[in-house]
Amino acid sequence: MNSALDIVLAVLVAVLLLGGAFWMLTSALSMFHARDSFSRINVLSPATGLGLPMIVIGAFLQHTRTGGLDPVVLVKTL
Repeated sequence: MNSALDIVLAVLVAVLLLGGAFWMLTSALSMFHARDSFSRINVLSPATGLGLPMIVIGAFLQHTRTGGLDPVVLVKTL
């Protein structure tokens, strides 16, 4: 049962990290198509709203999966 939970967490971490990287890459590539500064600010919204939280949560789950739950790391994450 423990190995099944470990596999599920590993897949969840991979999905979160790859999804966050996708949103960051999409926003970075969209910066080339934005013409003015206001459009460039709007292009960064998916990266800051979706990409960064997904990467942070994925990294926290990976750290928790490998090293156990540490309250100090939880406070740093929040």
